[in-house]
Amino acid sequence: MSFYDLATNFELISEETTMGNIAYLPTSVGIIKSAVADLKRKKADWGIEILEDESGREVNFENVLKIKVPHIHWNHFQQNFGRDLGLTEKRKLNEKMKDLSIKELKEVVEDDMKKLRHDLKIVLNKLFKKFVNLDDVIDNWLALFNTSSYVTSDKIAVKKEHKEKDIQRIYGELLRVYGNDKGNLELLISAINEEKSLNTWDVFKDYEYLYGCKINSKTESGAILTLESVVDFAYHTIQTIKVSDLEIADAVEDESDEIKCVRNGNMAVLYSPTGLFSREFFILLSEIIEDMDTLESETEEK
Repeated sequence: MSFYDLATNFELISEETTMGNIAYLPTSVGIIKSAVADLKRKKADWGIEILEDESGREVNFENVLKIKVPHIHWNHFQQNFGRDLGLTEKRKLNEKMKDLSIKELKEVVEDDMKKLRHDLKIVLNKLFKKFVNLDDVIDNWLALFNTSSYVTSDKIAVKKEHKEKDIQRIYGELLRVYGNDKGNLELLISAINEEKSLNTWDVFKDYEYLYGCKINSKTESGAILTLESVVDFAYHTIQTIKVSDLEIADAVEDESDEIKCVRNGNMAVLYSPTGLFSREFFILLSEIIEDMDTLESETEEK
């Protein structure tokens, strides 16, 4: 039986028939409508599967009827049978679901990026909270030497006196450079968490130190003490006190076994082998300076 005979005699196909095949041509619209109408008389809802290959699409009604539609005639088929078979609605729904999937994917990616940016802010703040011991040393100095003023170099990424502001600034610079780069954000967060050197990252490469400050203090006699307290990019704390009066340095050496002194011309540099000065040493230094100022005043009065 030819395809034409099969199509025109479709009404003779019984329910037991396992398969019918019709090739779709613009001239066969009437034949197809008749076949589809016959299917609807037998059952209201048919499962429709559309398979596609190089030659066209095959519309399969549960293997009872198959309509082979060449690619060049698919739009014509859609115009005549799309609405009746629900194919137009299904196509629109599939496109909508595809668009929704793309939108959802973008939302998932953006949510992931937002989380990474938030995590960066958290780990950055946690990093600088680790330097609390250094902060305590500086606060102790400021409490004892009240003629102090900050003279911190711009080569320090985050200055103690502008800590919160500088952390926010660094965070903003990191976002500007890496904020849309998922891979680098993840690596940066990992580097901060693991305390790896950060001066290989663009934002930090022009700084000499990660954190710290520099303070000048003046004694009554006019001597200048310069406390420099910094954390380098290997996370080592370095603290020194430059003293413009060698007599003060001599007195410190006589009174303290804790502190070491290095002289350079008319200047001396005090440092602690532990890396951090103790509050007790600051009290001792303050007392030494006070005693020397008092002695100098008494000498001048005489």
